[in-house]
Amino acid sequence: MSKFPYDALMDSVKELNDIFHRLYRLKITSAGEINAFFKEIDNNFGDCLKSDLLQAISSALRANNRYIMTYLTLMQKFYQKYPDLNSQHDSSLGEHILQKYFGITVTKPYQFKISNLLKSIIYDDVKLLAPFTEQNEYSHLQEIDFSYFPCVKNKLNLLETCCYYGSVNCFKFLRSKFSSGVTKVCLQLSFLGGNPDIMSECLKYQKPNEKCMKYAIMSHNVDFVTYLMNEHNIPIDINMCIYYDNIQAFLIHFDQSNDMERFIIGTIDLLLCYPRFNLSVITKIVFSLLPKIMDKKYQGLLNSAKAILFNEFDDVDFNFIDDYVKTFLHYVAEYFHWSNNVVLYYNEESILNNQDNEGKTALHYATISDNIDFLDQLKFYEINTETQDNEGKTALHYAVMNDNEYFTKRLLNFNDKSTEISDNDGKLPLHYAVIGGNVKIALAVIERTSRIRKRDNNSKFPLQYAVDDPEMFENLIYDPKT
Repeated sequence: MSKFPYDALMDSVKELNDIFHRLYRLKITSAGEINAFFKEIDNNFGDCLKSDLLQAISSALRANNRYIMTYLTLMQKFYQKYPDLNSQHDSSLGEHILQKYFGITVTKPYQFKISNLLKSIIYDDVKLLAPFTEQNEYSHLQEIDFSYFPCVKNKLNLLETCCYYGSVNCFKFLRSKFSSGVTKVCLQLSFLGGNPDIMSECLKYQKPNEKCMKYAIMSHNVDFVTYLMNEHNIPIDINMCIYYDNIQAFLIHFDQSNDMERFIIGTIDLLLCYPRFNLSVITKIVFSLLPKIMDKKYQGLLNSAKAILFNEFDDVDFNFIDDYVKTFLHYVAEYFHWSNNVVLYYNEESILNNQDNEGKTALHYATISDNIDFLDQLKFYEINTETQDNEGKTALHYAVMNDNEYFTKRLLNFNDKSTEISDNDGKLPLHYAVIGGNVKIALAVIERTSRIRKRDNNSKFPLQYAVDDPEMFENLIYDPKT
């Protein structure tokens, strides 16, 4: 098995990954540094929707709101350079911030202000924090309200707030003076705050979970991500990688699984589901590099993926056949459920019925993968539903085996002759319908089946498989055909 080309892919997107890394771990405050970083972002992501970049900045702000003014300045520069963004602003940032800093009209004005208590934790200043703890109304369990100040949560208690900011001195002060309890949120946010002493203390009392991985990904600290993956067997959530723009963690996931096929498919699916990650700069770099470094056996899948992702069908060779004897349609039917009427690009209906080295047609794969969009396109064509694969199964066999009522009824409407076809085990679709226990499917299939007493290789006819299923047996026994 060829190794996943992690190093080559990381090299190809190094500059872009570095920008995202610095964006989420921002520590700059001077006007010159901010302006230089803005230009770097704007230049490197010139082909992207600026609203997508604003969403990335918004996510980074919540992860690192200590530098809120820097993030707001970056956003303001985008609004100033691209005025049309005003109609696309992210209201979840807080209407008061957009009004105060960007001049966007809102209905509820609010004065943006950070309390001294919060400041003491942000700057890890125990001397500033201590007087608050001596007040009569003070409670170490009190919460800080982040409703008007972008953060990963709306409310955090003081110790959790220390974990978020990585404020180790205030953390130790609250632990020693008040024995403040370490919560699950403390541990989770310690992966975002990034202070090793806080994290170590939290690990004594709480066990890492998937939320920890979420914040490790959000922190853009690859050491935290790999620690959770290797030491605690917590998988990398690729959805979070996309949402928080962590290209490196995304690639690490597939490097660990060494699964090029799932990488190609997963990338396409996620890019289509999360348009904001449709940073065409990144995807085009990666997809142009892959043919040079990957195993030839993935070429057919890659070509299909590129056509689907970029909606570029004019240059596609629809007649190509790869080493698996698969055509473009085999891959579309199996993997891509957003095929955008790709079947309609075909001029020869015979291609729809091509079989690969497993004997499967595109219809087989569409049925197995529940690709409804693909199936619905086939109504315009004379598709052969009776084709059997190497196991002797038709598409109807798989629809019934997958307990897929929609596909079963659609395939029966295409052609009900496939109900009479036995697979290599001698089973009709009706055998599998009864075994599966779905009465609606069984009744739909039996209505179109004439050989209801056909025995399989175990010498059983369909009704015999219902003896331990009272509901199925009762419905079939009273059916006129039985």
